[in-house]
Amino acid sequence: MSTAWRRWATSDPRALIEYVQRGRPGERASGAPADLLGTGMPAPGDGPPAARARALYEAFAALRIQYADEPTTSDPGRQTIRPPDQVLRRPRHGTCLDLAVTFAGACLDAGLHPLIIVLAGAKPGDPAHALVAVWLDGNWSNRAHRDYRWDEQDPDWQTLPPDFIDQLAESEDSPGTFLAIDITGVASRADTADPRRREQQSWAQSVAYGAALLREAAEDRWSVTIDVGLGYEHSEPHPLPYRPTTDVLAPPYLPVPESVAVDGDTHSGPLKFLWARHDAIRFHPRDELDFLQDWFQAPDPLGPRTRIALLHGVGGAGKTRLAAELAHRLSATGWYAGFLVRDPDPQDRAWLSEVASPLLVVVDYVEDRKSADVINVLRTLREREAPTCLLLTARTVSGWWEEEIAVALREEVLPYALHDSALEARHPRQAGVYRAAVRSFGGSETIAMGSSPPPDPDSGRWTTLDLVMLAWLAARSDGTGRTPGSEEELYEKILDHELGYWVRAYKSQIGKPSKRTKGILREAGACLSLLAPRENRLDHTLKAIEELTNDSGRRDEIAALLADLLPAAPEDGTLAVRPDPLGTHLASSVFGPDRALLRECLKEANEEEQLNACVGVSRFAWSSDESTTADIAQAALDAAPGLWQSALSVAATQGGVFVKALERFAEAEETPLPLAELAATVPTGHSTLRGLALIAARRSEPDDAVGMSEEARAARALWLNNLSVRQSEVGDREAALVSITEAVELYRTLAQANRAAFLPDLASSLNNLSNRQSDAGDREAALVSITEAVELYRTLAQANRAAFLPDLAGALNNLSVRQSGAGDREAALTSITEAVELYRTLAQANRAAFLPNLAGALNNLSNQQSGAGDREAALTSITEAVELYRTL
Repeated sequence: MSTAWRRWATSDPRALIEYVQRGRPGERASGAPADLLGTGMPAPGDGPPAARARALYEAFAALRIQYADEPTTSDPGRQTIRPPDQVLRRPRHGTCLDLAVTFAGACLDAGLHPLIIVLAGAKPGDPAHALVAVWLDGNWSNRAHRDYRWDEQDPDWQTLPPDFIDQLAESEDSPGTFLAIDITGVASRADTADPRRREQQSWAQSVAYGAALLREAAEDRWSVTIDVGLGYEHSEPHPLPYRPTTDVLAPPYLPVPESVAVDGDTHSGPLKFLWARHDAIRFHPRDELDFLQDWFQAPDPLGPRTRIALLHGVGGAGKTRLAAELAHRLSATGWYAGFLVRDPDPQDRAWLSEVASPLLVVVDYVEDRKSADVINVLRTLREREAPTCLLLTARTVSGWWEEEIAVALREEVLPYALHDSALEARHPRQAGVYRAAVRSFGGSETIAMGSSPPPDPDSGRWTTLDLVMLAWLAARSDGTGRTPGSEEELYEKILDHELGYWVRAYKSQIGKPSKRTKGILREAGACLSLLAPRENRLDHTLKAIEELTNDSGRRDEIAALLADLLPAAPEDGTLAVRPDPLGTHLASSVFGPDRALLRECLKEANEEEQLNACVGVSRFAWSSDESTTADIAQAALDAAPGLWQSALSVAATQGGVFVKALERFAEAEETPLPLAELAATVPTGHSTLRGLALIAARRSEPDDAVGMSEEARAARALWLNNLSVRQSEVGDREAALVSITEAVELYRTLAQANRAAFLPDLASSLNNLSNRQSDAGDREAALVSITEAVELYRTLAQANRAAFLPDLAGALNNLSVRQSGAGDREAALTSITEAVELYRTLAQANRAAFLPNLAGALNNLSNQQSGAGDREAALTSITEAVELYRTL
């Protein structure tokens, strides 16, 4: 199903009517939305036409639509027109023409007869303006009323009635046959100097302004006149584009949930005020926000590239709040901005690519296995012409970027601009943040102005979130409470207040609490923070707690209570103690000493929750000492042997505590890990899994090849080649050389007996041997090995050019490096020149696959040309390499 309309050609004004849509049930083809314009729109025959037009106008105004400039995707003579869904539902943006076309469709649904008039600008270059007029003397019912333009024979629906201006009413209550409406009055616009567009206009103002515009404009400015009510029965509307069934982007800020009433008291705990997405305190200025807003909005001199900003820093630094504030501010200036939902429907994601407005997609904590979502969004949005931006937040930039997203960007040649922004843990204006938070939490002005945030003790660090929590404590105690001396003490104080609120809510909703109630609720909060279950999984999660395992009634009651106390994250519907640093501290403090609860918790977890648990344990390093976190990670793997798959996924994207835990797991005698598969599939050069790959390779050794079959010798040769690579990656050069030397000898023997089958393997292993000899400092032997490899690849490429030309090009590049190292500059230049030409040929056939190789070879060529004294040629080569790298 299509996700966009073709652009309207202004040279064909009559085609404008094809964009007008109706949406009442039963009046559209099967599969169209039952009610295009939503509820609250007046039905046909309800009141006189003027009253119905006013009700429609006010229904539009209630949607809080934002006025938008003409989309940048429009080009001279063609204009993008937003479908009604983008005007009325998401993102609720519209130009005057979008609003006029959508409103005309609503008029038809309300039994009104509409006309659209587009006025050209008063001066060349001035923007045009679109209005809607409504006939007041009758209804419209699938065709024009019999009394409409009755005195004309076969009236032209591309013209207005001859006496239209004379029949135009000055206001709703004035005499007249037509009512003109400046429909842009329903919309607001924050970034304009025109006061009429800053705020919505009343119905009376819009009617008066519409009449004045038409009376003042000479008829030669009436560039398009469409009598929609007259012509609609003679036109075929465009099929409605696909519209998503759910929001692809969650709003930047969410309303602060109401407190659970406790004995008539709605005083709540601190968590709901502390979560960044609730906007409970005023955002305090940060230079990073200003920079990102300017960077995203600035014109791109290199054309429509996706802009990607990486925002990283420790938990509590303020990444999520900064991202939410940025999205909120851009939303106020005509952008569609928000947080990407988890694993969106592919059709909904495709719809996102057709949104006419500038787009900002925020992916929060992208290291939490969200790389696939980011890559899919980048693929989907690659053809967008309107400004397209992604903001990715994370604690650190690690494997999720280097091994996954950046690789996909290179391989698929997706054009992008990148900004890397590290967010300091401490806000640069600490006193300002603290005082603003005190005021937001209801603290007295004396506390706000007369105090500063506590000094940084030796035992901890005050992050931006810490300052806000300190402010909450100060406001609650009216400045008389003792200041926590460490981050751990601060978190415990906040959690104590929150758990106290939970106990009071328990008393109000469930019954009298016992001495263990607070402990049970603390354990429940820890289980939720570890597994981040969805609401329908709360019962399973709570089974891990001993007192609740066999008490389904009490589990249901506590699950319902926690669902009220901890609202689900809008991106994925999960529940946990948030902000994340507090949830992490709670979980680590509970599971550190209680491994039995950890085992039970993981036993009840499904696959998604196991992934969440591995992410959660990886975060424990921020709140626990290294050895404790390592023990917890090892205990988790021992408790749930199938957890290793989730742990491997997390270790691959963000490193962390599961890297060493998996290495120890791989060394265990009865490990469930598929060692041979890991040895073969972990990408070479992986930044975090090198040690695990080596252990897996070493432990998957096949039998000795002496006296064995050809198949067994080939398997051992392949294993030795892989082992050599893994040994080299961890810096064991001597062992790597021994392994690859043995592999080459095995392949020589195999190739002598079966040249067709094993010559490619011999050539590849010789290339590897050359690298290992070079690493060991034996340049002469390295040159001999790569020279033999090149000759073998020449032979292979002559027989099968398509299969072996890439290998020949790579070997020639390697040969050039070895010849240069041996001082033979002329030969080095000859080899790399041939390699470049081969890569040019390959890149012409498969640009995505070979452009990076061509850029690297050109860089090498420039070095060799410079070494040979040909500076001009060297400059030409490196210039081309730079341009290719810019593209990449």
